[in-house]
Amino acid sequence: MRDTEIVVDPIRGSDQHPTNESRMSKSKSLFSDVKKQPPRGREEEGPRRKRKVDLKKLRPLVAEVRAGDGIDPRDEARRRSRSSDDSRLGQAHGTHRQEQFLSQVQMAIDSALQTAVTPILNSLSVQDVARYGGSVLVVLGPQDPATAVDVQAATAALAEASSMLTREVAAAITRKDVPHLSFVVLPAGARKVDG
Repeated sequence: MRDTEIVVDPIRGSDQHPTNESRMSKSKSLFSDVKKQPPRGREEEGPRRKRKVDLKKLRPLVAEVRAGDGIDPRDEARRRSRSSDDSRLGQAHGTHRQEQFLSQVQMAIDSALQTAVTPILNSLSVQDVARYGGSVLVVLGPQDPATAVDVQAATAALAEASSMLTREVAAAITRKDVPHLSFVVLPAGARKVDG
């Protein structure tokens, strides 16, 4: 079975069946016209030559002693990584992650307090959450600052509900380990003082 090719006449614009000329051109290489064209951009550049390096000009540059010459790059990298530079990259990202974590803890404890069975826990809300050593310190206060809360009764109720609150925090955060939660209940009217 032979392949037929269709030739379009540029003058008439219609399709014609192959002629003897087109059959003869089929035996030519498809890239014969491309091979005849000179490569673009080569005419301006000229032939490529290897650049000779003048060693006399390089010797003064190589002979100069500069800071860091003779130091193992691995030791230098270790020294840089151990330096306590406050402007290191990634510090802002770590701060953001801590804020996100503490916000997740605050929302989880707030929602758990609202769904708790004990009425004294329902009257509390989270005022602040902060890292304190290896644990997370949760500062609680009354939802309505005008109503008084029995601090001792609230602390006892939190001690009983601490396992439930830890379980709620574990479900809400995206961490492998659940932090130890410490609770502090503030009396009504207490305010945060920036210092």
